[in-house]
Order: sequence, then structure tokens, then C-alpha cells
Amino acid sequence: GSLILVLFSLVAVVLASVWLNRRKIQKPLEVISEGLTRFGAGDFSARINCEVNNELGLVAEVSNKMADRLAESLASLEEARKDLEARVAARTADLEKANRALESERQTAERLLRNTLPEPVAIRLKAGEETLVDDFALATVLFTDFKGFTQLTETVTPSRLVSSLNEVFAKFDELATELGIEKIKTIGDAYMAVGGVPVRDDRHPEKVVELGLRMRDYIAKRLDNKDLLPFQIRIGIHSGPVLAGVIGRSKMTYDLWGDTVNIASRCESASEPMRVNISEATYKLVKDRFKCEYRGLVAAKGKGEMPMYFVERLT
Repeated sequence: GSLILVLFSLVAVVLASVWLNRRKIQKPLEVISEGLTRFGAGDFSARINCEVNNELGLVAEVSNKMADRLAESLASLEEARKDLEARVAARTADLEKANRALESERQTAERLLRNTLPEPVAIRLKAGEETLVDDFALATVLFTDFKGFTQLTETVTPSRLVSSLNEVFAKFDELATELGIEKIKTIGDAYMAVGGVPVRDDRHPEKVVELGLRMRDYIAKRLDNKDLLPFQIRIGIHSGPVLAGVIGRSKMTYDLWGDTVNIASRCESASEPMRVNISEATYKLVKDRFKCEYRGLVAAKGKGEMPMYFVERLT
């Protein structure tokens, strides 16, 4: 009986020891496992509270320190990400601003090019054409100037004179655009335009003559206002072949060449104030559309006497 009692006592001690050791191991393992699970889910603020002074306690302590370092690293990465996003946003804003400025400059350059050259010519230049000269079998050229302009410059201030010229030429530009006539240039008080160039147009003779009449009527109406400078216009028109193209590498201009240009200029010089003077070549092209007055043979510098006509109005 004593032996059996001793055996039972030993078994009880062993079972108690196993139970105590299991508790010392299993519970900390469960705590560590739960903590690591939270760390894996990204909750690095969680703590593994393993109240044992053995290897498992050391594991819990090391795990907590690793979680702290991971939290610090992630915080640094998040700060770096935000800083990078801010830099990317700032850089994107700078690029957008630069692109807007570039687009604005491009549009300004486009406007200047269109104002300097006819649009079809500008398109060809942008496409890479270097030599741009075209031969037109028939075009109608118009010249205008103002009677007594030189004397007028001596009686008014330069600013008023230039302002008045700008106002008049702006109106001429408007009238030419309405009729599809191409303005070529202004030289002092002279204004030059052409029909049928650079876009070929079978109706260019009558359109240019109509432009001359509209110019005359505008100036006549302007003369009624005594507060404005009293410009009196002379207009000359001639039709014939021309060469047209771009000259120069800088400050490019679209210009016309040929005897037709010279004769149109002579028609303007031989005109009278507030009259539209046309050559016989133009008269033959528009006689069915306009009432004209035959002037007879009129002396034209360098050309001898030429038949000319005053245009009165549309028929």
C-alpha cells in the first residue's frame, strides 16, 4: 500500500509538472501567435505581452521591437510617398504651365504668320517649301493713295496722322476680307491689294472693282465728318498676269511682280480724287457688271497713252 501511494504521488507530481510546463509554454505561444497575426495585418501598434522570463519572452520582446521598426519604416515610406506625390504634382503643374505658355506662343506665332502671309502660303511654308513663287495668268491689282497727303503731313501732328491712317487702312482691310481680296501691303499712304491671288477666283476683276467703289464710298462718307482728316482717295485698277511669292529669309513678305503691277500703279496715278480708274483690260472683264465712263487715251508714265475708264457704279 505504501508503494502504491508513492507511485500515485509520483504520477501526480509528473502530471502537475507537465500541466504547469504546458501552461508556461502554450499560453505564451498563443499570445505570441495572436500578436504576430496582428502585425501581419498591419497593426504594428499592438503589443505582445508575454509575461515569461524565458526564450518565449525574448521572442515576444524581439517581435515588439521589429514591429516598432517596421512602423517607423512605413511611416518614413508614407512621408516619402507624400513628398514624391507633392513633387510630381508640382512638376506636373509646371509642365502644364509651360505647355500653356508654349501653346500661347505658338498661337501668337500662327496669328503673326497669318497676318503677314496669306493663309494658303503660310501653310505651304510650314510644310517645308523653301522657294514659293507662283505664276498667275490673270489677276487684278488695286492701288490707292490720298491726294495732298504730303501737304497734310505738314499741318497735323504725326500721332493724329498715323492714327487716322490706321483707322482708314483697318477699314480697307475689313472691306477686302469681306470680298475675298488679298491685301499685299501699305507704303506710306498707299494701299495695295490683289484679286485672284493666291487663291484663283474667276470673279476677281469684279470683286476688286467693287472693293474700289466701297473704298471710295467709305472715304466720301468720312469726308462728311469735319472732325476727321479730309482724306481724298485716288484708286487705280488693272488686270493681267503676275508673279506672286514670298521673298526674304527674315521679315518675310508676300509680294507681286510684273508689268501688271506697274500699270495698276499708273492707273492710280492717272486717276482723280474720289474716282476709281480702271484700265481697258479690266474694263473688258467688268463692263457687263459696272457702269463705266470712257476717259479716252490717258498718258501713263513709261507706258505712253492708254485707254482708261472711270467706274461709276454697279449696273
